[in-house]
Amino acid sequence: MLLHQYAKCWAEEHDITVIRPHSYNLLTANKLRKKKLKACFEIDGINVFNVPVLRLPGDNLQIKKFRKIISELGKFDFILGSLPVGIEITHYVSSTLGIPYFTYLHNTDFHRSGLSKGRLTSRYKMFLMKADGIGYISTKLQKAFERTIMESSKGILLPGAISPSWLTEPPKRSFKSPMKLVAPARLVKQKNIDLILKAFSKLLSLDYQLTIAGDGEQREFLEHLVASDLNLKAKVSFIGMVDHEVLKKLFDQSDFMILMSTNESFGLVYLEAMARGCIPIGTRGEGIDGVIQHGENGFLCDPDPESISQQLSEISKLPSASLLKVSTNASETAKNFVYDKLAKFFIDFAKTKLRHP
Repeated sequence: MLLHQYAKCWAEEHDITVIRPHSYNLLTANKLRKKKLKACFEIDGINVFNVPVLRLPGDNLQIKKFRKIISELGKFDFILGSLPVGIEITHYVSSTLGIPYFTYLHNTDFHRSGLSKGRLTSRYKMFLMKADGIGYISTKLQKAFERTIMESSKGILLPGAISPSWLTEPPKRSFKSPMKLVAPARLVKQKNIDLILKAFSKLLSLDYQLTIAGDGEQREFLEHLVASDLNLKAKVSFIGMVDHEVLKKLFDQSDFMILMSTNESFGLVYLEAMARGCIPIGTRGEGIDGVIQHGENGFLCDPDPESISQQLSEISKLPSASLLKVSTNASETAKNFVYDKLAKFFIDFAKTKLRHP
């Protein structure tokens, strides 16, 4: 989804071709045939080619076939492929066409592929060493990759980004009591909504209203927690899933957005809140850490009730003028994370690596 949004921006001024390799082996060939994939289709003005790639142990014949297909599509200036699955193809295509290549790593790929445990063959390390750039979705992921796999001076940040539609003038805020907060999230364990609720249960004298926007497998558990175990029903409401327009209104009506997600690549919802001047309270050490500068454009704390409640208590004591400054800084920060600006940043970086006049 992220690279698709970047590609849409690139396609406004450049010719973009997307190649989707569909790996299969002799056991899964029939399953792939049943999908009846279109050889080529167009989406958002971008040509997309589906290419079945047979994977045989120790055999590069299919890579050569793929390389031939790319050559027949025309002249390219550079190629961008995902890591780790796409880098082998990306490397061989690059060597055939004599163009620079870049690879991109997402948090999910890093953990599911074994990269997070340092598992990478010497052949794949060679592919990485020859890459002209390695893109990361967050500084946290870049640090983890360089710590477990290899250090590299070729890193470039390609973070999550938001639509310019979020950047209309945010509302003016007074930051008067009650403290108005919104927690937009899928109600699953990873989002740690229960920790937020337990933190609020420690703040008996705090005047606040918390709106939880989302649905998921933990909703019944969380509603019971609010109504019975923690007795927070007067201050906490569940409104279910909402669309982007409703979410935008929620941010405009709230002073703070709070989420304590763990094992998260980035978290676009933080940026969306920041764009509306809704001050983010996020998880220290996760993907959004670094974008949120504690005390400057938001707040960070550890994902445990004690740390969260302490941070909420400290925030509640800050003067309105200080919070207004944080809110303004948040909306200014979000302006640097729109698709068109970051897409141009990557193109400018790629142009410095071109191998022809």
